[in-house]
Amino acid sequence: MPEAVPKPSPLREIVQPFIDLVHAPRALWAVNLSSLVEGFVYFGMLANLTFYFNEYGRLADQPTGWMVGLLTAGITICMLFFGGRAPMTPSLPYHWYDTPNVRFLSISDFRSFCRDKGFVVERARFLNGEKEIRFWPNLRALGAIFLLSVGESLEAGREQGTFPPEDMRSGISEGLGK
Repeated sequence: MPEAVPKPSPLREIVQPFIDLVHAPRALWAVNLSSLVEGFVYFGMLANLTFYFNEYGRLADQPTGWMVGLLTAGITICMLFFGGRAPMTPSLPYHWYDTPNVRFLSISDFRSFCRDKGFVVERARFLNGEKEIRFWPNLRALGAIFLLSVGESLEAGREQGTFPPEDMRSGISEGLGK
């Protein structure tokens, strides 16, 4: 007869995430705090921009909202048309695939990675749930399936016994848990 599993307390289920948060590592607190401050600055600047258009541009509230919306949409559209790539900064000087942390990447980043490492993208499908995305997949797709082949430079390395290249071996073994 299987043992009965004790039913967890609903109060404990509500309180436990907060207890875990208090005991989280300092690095997690630092990342979340910096992200929170960045959000405050971004939305604070939007509020300042709104006040600026109201006071100095002598615009009413609705046209001011349209102007701020237009500017934030312009930022998003510029990111779309100018590459949509994950950033590399002096404080995070890693490519998405070489970082010590888990990072999300864009389709443009993965295609660039394949080109840099000598892989050829034979076919690609971009998905959002079960729906295939054909228009602006870098912006709209939540997942992708790539069919890759080994490029000429990697094929030569396979014949010489140097495949995969040295700079990829550590990542492959780490990914396989070895």
